[in-house]
Amino acid sequence: MRVRRRRASKLPLIILILVLIFGGLNILRMELILREKRRIMEANGVLVQQTLQDVKDLGAELKRADSVEYTEEVAREDLGMVKPKERIFVDKNRERQQRREKEGPTESREP
Repeated sequence: MRVRRRRASKLPLIILILVLIFGGLNILRMELILREKRRIMEANGVLVQQTLQDVKDLGAELKRADSVEYTEEVAREDLGMVKPKERIFVDKNRERQQRREKEGPTESREP
């Protein structure tokens, strides 16, 4: 009498291979997502540091804003104010030169 050997079904092996492939792809996808999140986190860290520095600078400027010297500086530079009996000298050549620079290069005129 012959003993028949039952061949093992290939279905469990195929399922195992598919599970390993999909698991590997999922791990790869998660690694890519993790790298992107780390890059974003580093960029945000730099942004946070810049913002903290800006806050520190604004705090220093706010403390300085209470001084008389700062008020005078703003009044002179931004508002064009002067002290009583103060003389202002205007350099007309400088104004002409600035006007020429704003207008751009002029074309030579021929008669």
